[in-house]
Amino acid sequence: MPKKKKKGKVSYGDNIYSIRGTLWLIFMHKGKIYRHRIGRESEIPLSAARRIAAKLKAEIIENRYIETVEAPAFSAVADEYYKNYSVRANVSEKSKKEIRRKVKMLIKFFKNKTIDKLTELDIQDYKRKRLETVKPQTLDSELRILKAILNFAKKHYNVEVPTVRLLKADEERTTYLTPDELRKLIDACPPWFKPVVKFAASTGLRASELFSLRWEDVNINEGYIIIRSAYSKNNETSYIPVHSEALNALKEASEYQKSKGITSDYVFVNSRGKPYKYEDRTYLRVFKTALRKAGLKNVRFHDLRHTFASLSVMQGLDLYTVQHLLRHKTQKMTQRYSHLSPEFLRKELAKVRIF
Repeated sequence: MPKKKKKGKVSYGDNIYSIRGTLWLIFMHKGKIYRHRIGRESEIPLSAARRIAAKLKAEIIENRYIETVEAPAFSAVADEYYKNYSVRANVSEKSKKEIRRKVKMLIKFFKNKTIDKLTELDIQDYKRKRLETVKPQTLDSELRILKAILNFAKKHYNVEVPTVRLLKADEERTTYLTPDELRKLIDACPPWFKPVVKFAASTGLRASELFSLRWEDVNINEGYIIIRSAYSKNNETSYIPVHSEALNALKEASEYQKSKGITSDYVFVNSRGKPYKYEDRTYLRVFKTALRKAGLKNVRFHDLRHTFASLSVMQGLDLYTVQHLLRHKTQKMTQRYSHLSPEFLRKELAKVRIF
């Protein structure tokens, strides 16, 4: 019987469908849809699949069928993750293509292995094979996508997933700027970018949250901002109180736009009055130029988040409060941001009386 394509599936009739090389029974009875995985198309003859499907349908009709929950294939979860990612606001076409390329590469390697069968050894194999042809930095960018896919599976399919570890050479650093270094950096920024750095360092916002912030989500009088779930790493809408320095940065951004006759829904814009697109990373050109002028090396934009947390803890803010300002799920996540400078520890140690 010739195959018939229907909504991405290949139909063999008798309620049997092939989806990515796997045969499924998809059968509706009394208003309920039953889905049962029969097996790989390359391993089960169609005639045998029909017999299995007929038996399953009889069990369903006679109320003898016991449902089993099938863990989804990695490829299905990865595709679903990409669909979810691609419809998020403020994602450029360039970024979509790059993420799609990495997703396809991961699917090619892990193929139809189900999520529940994926192990850390499988991930180690992926690392080993990819390092034969790509640099560690490239591999880490792919591993971040893999981690996002597995977190998506854990959240939406309620399955246990293995831990994805980046290469040790590229583990996330915990660099932070001293107040003097921060002032040098701000002084080296062009007028439209000064409030960006000030706001980032006095709120600890992620770049994706900062550059998607709109004026409608800012309440200067009440002293808080709203981070919408579409732009939040945690996929949650948050109302965040902000420091007086952050409020001053917001006022400075507003005054700059007014002075240049700029009308924008976004709080932070470039020299032409256009909003920065986080996914395009265009803000990094301005940031790196300012770092060079300030004489600062090995500093990333994300280190402004480290700076906010570190300076807050060093000046007496407790970890619980910092955890909620950074919107971390656990205090363990906050701990890595709250390292203290040697100078601060020496001063604290000097207060201790030994004899």
